[in-house]
Amino acid sequence: MRRMRLRTRVLLLTATFAMTLFAITFGLASRDLLWAGLAAAWIVAMCSFAAVQITLRRVVRPLEDLSRAAEKIAEGDLEARAPVSGDLEIAKLGTSFNHMADKLRAHARTDDLTDLPNFRAFRERIDAEIDRAIRYPEQFGVLVLDLDHFKLYNDRHGHLAGNDALQRVARALRIAVRAVDFPARYGGEEFAVILPQIEAAALAIIAERVRASVESIPAPANGEALTISIGGAMFPSDGKTVDELFHAADERLYEAKRGGRNRAITPAARARRSADRQSA
Repeated sequence: MRRMRLRTRVLLLTATFAMTLFAITFGLASRDLLWAGLAAAWIVAMCSFAAVQITLRRVVRPLEDLSRAAEKIAEGDLEARAPVSGDLEIAKLGTSFNHMADKLRAHARTDDLTDLPNFRAFRERIDAEIDRAIRYPEQFGVLVLDLDHFKLYNDRHGHLAGNDALQRVARALRIAVRAVDFPARYGGEEFAVILPQIEAAALAIIAERVRASVESIPAPANGEALTISIGGAMFPSDGKTVDELFHAADERLYEAKRGGRNRAITPAARARRSADRQSA
């Protein structure tokens, strides 16, 4: 439709231009200078109109699009992007704006202290993971991790030492999980991990690997070692919503705390312990 409108405009302008040239030629041939002058003025007006249209299309409208994208981002829509169009310099401006918007979006989803994805990014990812697992269907796992006695650690050694401890745990967590997994800082001293396409037995292995990785962190200058308690849950056997999954994972996390801390309790680990108790 837009192409047809553009073609119609071009045909009208071409016809008008041809008629005006004919009028000038006729006026000059008949020595009617007034008629020729009016026709020439009409050509100038049409050229000016065309120049304004070109300017609007190449400069003003792309800038208006850029302004609208900036307003959307200011209102909290971090997905807004500017169309890359217009003259070269305007297109470069649009590209730079979109790069800035990408960085802003990434920053809004990153925890400043640990450089892990934050709560907002985690919730977006787990919602997407649930949708994907329902569509195909597939299993995935969730781990919830909590530093042991972290409030006491902060009280004894100060917030700077506490921040350093959180950064150390974040690094250990990144190393212990798989490349496809999604570790995040969930809030305070709590972390969480989404583990796509995983069986319950493998979830238990990774949970134990994370626990051991944190336990093996070299003690800082204050000499106090760090440990972590972990609870795990599986989709869909433990729940089909975020709340259901976290309820199951939190229950196992509290079980790990009650059992003496520095433990990882997952569906497979709990089943194995129950079997061991029955066989004993």
